[in-house]
Amino acid sequence: MIKNKKSRGKIFIGLGDIANVPMTFKKAFEENGLKCDYYSWSTAGNNLFEFKNDKILFLFGNKPPFRIFGKNPFLLLDIILRYCYFLLVLAKYDYFFFLSPKSFFKSNRDLSIIRFFQKKVIMIFTGCTERNINFNKEDEDYICNHC
Repeated sequence: MIKNKKSRGKIFIGLGDIANVPMTFKKAFEENGLKCDYYSWSTAGNNLFEFKNDKILFLFGNKPPFRIFGKNPFLLLDIILRYCYFLLVLAKYDYFFFLSPKSFFKSNRDLSIIRFFQKKVIMIFTGCTERNINFNKEDEDYICNHC
């Protein structure tokens, strides 16, 4: 068997956590000798099942402790932080594995930038992120009734 002299790249896994799928992929990749890190946003909050996080990217979130003229003063800081995090992981990782229909920016604008730098992108949809374990199918306001 001829081994490739080029070293394997590092894998970015993120940014959502649905049913502990990211940590399952991380464990599987590492068992096969691949280097990877799973990232989640700090604004994701605690999940009901207490899934473990690998690395957390801090954001202020949508509920600021105070408002200035009725506006969220941390919104601009969150946007700047997203760009900084994106640039850091873009330089560090060769493969990007997104486990939800969301990436760093709205409308997944960052995916074309990642591909421009000849990095590989994988995006899978693992299920509805809005699902509630205590759902009532008869409730007309339940989110799954609108899908």
